[in-house]
Amino acid sequence: MKPKSEITAEDFARLPDDSLVPTKLAALILNTSRWTLERSAVLRRIRLSERCSGYRAGDIRALVRGEKVNAA
Repeated sequence: MKPKSEITAEDFARLPDDSLVPTKLAALILNTSRWTLERSAVLRRIRLSERCSGYRAGDIRALVRGEKVNAA
């Protein structure tokens, strides 16, 4: 099993659109910092617990394609 830090573009491409991606990975894919991603209103952050949140893979893909993403 690969460590979580070694996810590839192929692994991300196989995820369903409703999969939740950790903030660290989402920031890496979007080429931004975690701080910027968490404080911007570009993507809707989904809280799983007090210390854990993520972003939908489909929303990240849409943002990369240049489509408007509903952040609400």
